[in-house]
Amino acid sequence: MTAESLVLSLERELMSRSGMWVADFTESRRNVKVEETVFDVILTGESRPKGLVIARIIGFLLVPNYYVAAFILRASSKLQFDSIITTVREHMRYEKLEWSWLVIVGDEEFLNRTRDNVKHLNMRDIGIVVLEASSGQTVSSEGLLGNHLNKCVKKGFKASLDYAPREFTPGTISPVNVSKLVFSIFSIFLLVFLGITFVTGLFPIILSPAIFLSSVILGRMLYRRKLHVSFSYDLNSFVLKQANKTVAHGRWKNIRDISLVRRGMKDFYVSLRIEDMPQDIRIPASSLKVDPFAFRLSLLRLSGKI
Repeated sequence: MTAESLVLSLERELMSRSGMWVADFTESRRNVKVEETVFDVILTGESRPKGLVIARIIGFLLVPNYYVAAFILRASSKLQFDSIITTVREHMRYEKLEWSWLVIVGDEEFLNRTRDNVKHLNMRDIGIVVLEASSGQTVSSEGLLGNHLNKCVKKGFKASLDYAPREFTPGTISPVNVSKLVFSIFSIFLLVFLGITFVTGLFPIILSPAIFLSSVILGRMLYRRKLHVSFSYDLNSFVLKQANKTVAHGRWKNIRDISLVRRGMKDFYVSLRIEDMPQDIRIPASSLKVDPFAFRLSLLRLSGKI
């Protein structure tokens, strides 16, 4: 396990796994400078969790819908605990955040040095966990926010032991999206079947095999011509295509920032902010069947942002 894979695992746990019981974190940014501190990750979202149905019901009934954030920071030997809390509070005030969670990843010496400070903190609006990177030992602040975060951090550390982020190399990513292909086939089958039924007044049971075969052929054509997504890139530039149409293109040197965005439960996009462009370019990582966290990290390195 590397330090980077641990950070990725914690980010993934908070944004798409058990962290969804804590809050609905929908955007993640890397290497964010706040005053004099560079946080490895800052996630933002809303306080109402979007996990299972029961979590949504409980969140709707009991949890106010605040704008919230989570911070992940790898501690250096010179890191001053009190100054980090002050920095987080200033950022909360500037961004109008109601609640925040802070994860500090450090060594055994840092954990022992801050243990008493963290354990006796009981802040209404900030939950804190210090994680010892080699053993997974944690210490958390008192209160609901700290306790919930501690559970997520422990799961994130455990997951990191088996997490090996894929290393991406420039080229073309063009997988078949099975769910969209099946949707195309089923839509055409249903349309033809209902059309014949409407025209003839009979259910075309005998023709069903022929209808299905033609639906497979036509559905595959529909998918390739309208829905298939591919992403090609090299060390200098990138091209995003849907079917045969170029949706977006650009050069890495013009990228201002790259964030990871989640829509719904598991639909991830890598969002590219480009100079002199009013709208971000969103690369559908889920449609490309890639690990969105490792893929975003690879693009950050290509653009020189990390």
